[in-house]
Amino acid sequence: MSAQVQLRPFHKVFRDQVRERHHRNPDVSELAFQKTTVTLSYMKRTTKTFSAAVALTVVALSFPTLIVPQNSAQTEWNEQYRSEFEVPVGKTYTGRSPYMGRMAKSGKPSPPVTNTATVAKNASFSLSTTAPAPLPIHKSKPAAGKGSSAAASSSSSGAKSTCSESTSGLIRLSKTMPPEVGLGSEFTTELTTAAQGCAANVIVRDTIPAGVTYVKSEPAGTVEGNQLVWNIGNMDAGQSIKSKVVLKADREGVIVNCATVSADARVCGTTFVGKPVIAIDKTGPETAILGQDVTYNIVVKSTGTVAAKGVVVTDVVPTGMSHASAKSELSFDLGDLAPGQSKSLAVTFKANQRGKVCNTATVNSSNAGKVSDDACTTILVPGLKVEKAGTKEQILGRNADYEIVVSNTGDTTLQNVIVSETAPAETSIVTAPGATLAGNKATWTIAILAPGAKATQSVKLTSKTAGTHCNTVTASSGWMSDSAKACTLWKGIAAVLLEVVDDPDPIQVGENTTYTIRVFNQGFADIHNVKITAIFGDQIMPVSSLQGSVSGKSVSFPVVAKIAAKQTVTYAIIVKGVSVGDSRNKIVLTSDELKSPVTEEESTTVY
Repeated sequence: MSAQVQLRPFHKVFRDQVRERHHRNPDVSELAFQKTTVTLSYMKRTTKTFSAAVALTVVALSFPTLIVPQNSAQTEWNEQYRSEFEVPVGKTYTGRSPYMGRMAKSGKPSPPVTNTATVAKNASFSLSTTAPAPLPIHKSKPAAGKGSSAAASSSSSGAKSTCSESTSGLIRLSKTMPPEVGLGSEFTTELTTAAQGCAANVIVRDTIPAGVTYVKSEPAGTVEGNQLVWNIGNMDAGQSIKSKVVLKADREGVIVNCATVSADARVCGTTFVGKPVIAIDKTGPETAILGQDVTYNIVVKSTGTVAAKGVVVTDVVPTGMSHASAKSELSFDLGDLAPGQSKSLAVTFKANQRGKVCNTATVNSSNAGKVSDDACTTILVPGLKVEKAGTKEQILGRNADYEIVVSNTGDTTLQNVIVSETAPAETSIVTAPGATLAGNKATWTIAILAPGAKATQSVKLTSKTAGTHCNTVTASSGWMSDSAKACTLWKGIAAVLLEVVDDPDPIQVGENTTYTIRVFNQGFADIHNVKITAIFGDQIMPVSSLQGSVSGKSVSFPVVAKIAAKQTVTYAIIVKGVSVGDSRNKIVLTSDELKSPVTEEESTTVY
């Protein structure tokens, strides 16, 4: 067995010392190096592992998979050898283990295995190789004695890599492979590339080892000779990429699949170049009444991509208006405005002169120049008046009519005069010709109303609730509005329905029947102090009543203080037939609202 190691960062070679120590001390088990010393371990076993920890430049990963043959139960390994040597920068040293010499003496040498590793500057590195298994040492089988039996055992060699995970400064690689696969079968290796920091020019190379056939990879790598290459480029800290490679096992033995990664440290800085831009927007009422306060709103906004510095707004008081401070020019320091930031302010003047007045505001900035905007207002002596008249009193359930008159009493033409009639909740709109109805609101629009002109609208309301209800109308045009209202006394009328039913009818002498009396207020007003009295004929005798009192041939009931509109009160009387004939029986109702009693007659036949 031989091993070849190429070490670029080392300084000199002590070839004689290496040879001397190699022959003088062949049984040591480990070769350790620091700075320029390499440690190479040869252990006499079927599988060896390869591990590496590399800083900054290149990481090599290997992960062996064992293509399993059946080992002899008579095989054991018990020898270890070590060599120590130093290699100059850029040179390659190939040393042959004394163990291989011993194998040669046996007449059955194993084929040499060469591993070459490239080590980055200032890196530490340990290397162990995977070599073919040396020939076994055969032992004689123990003789089977009485009470004992010869035992034969077999084992399957496994392989474990010391390089399945490694970090190269910015990038961490980890590789997984199945511990063993069958000859001729496909198997998958998985490689994870994880960024520990910001990296650039990330390139991962996965070497396709001898003894396998490359089938495919995901994501697809570029095949360069016996390597699969993934040119990843930039990676950010925490980013992770998984690559899968499918291989086919072509021969028995240990398959070592190694991958390397190279990357550059990536650091970025940014600066932004922007343009400061300032904008101003001034708004105010289109019209105002002479003597009225007029307020203008000013919005200043930084619409550029960098801050506007030293922003100052000036507003000159226009002719025809005055300011409470008596100044002729107002100034506002807004400071600096960041991109997208805006500031608002309001200025209020008093309208002193009829006609059109324009107010201009200017915003100035130390780095964004200056812009201006204005708002114009027409000072008017206008006039708008609305009047309303309607029914003063109405019975509940009937309709009340109202007339609305809108007048332009000013000296300017009014446009789009909106007239809105709002009916109170106790009423509802029946009709409103020409209006748009929405619930209890009617709206008319008068497109043009010339000076001195009038427009008339009408509305019809009804109510089911007694009382005085006022409805209001409002006329508006621009900033002007006027309102008026009309009130109606809605009065209710009580209307009593008295019903009497006897059941059963006819009845035999000695049998009972029940008189049911129903009082229903079907009017729109309450009825008060309702009293019911029942008077029966000769053939009928009242027996009892839960609500009333029986006295001879009559039954009287307690006075009911109030029966509200649409409310019903019910009474019951049990009577008995005492003689044959057609009995005529009267029910009499009186109340405060009735000028005369209400009488209902019911007949009962007795046989």
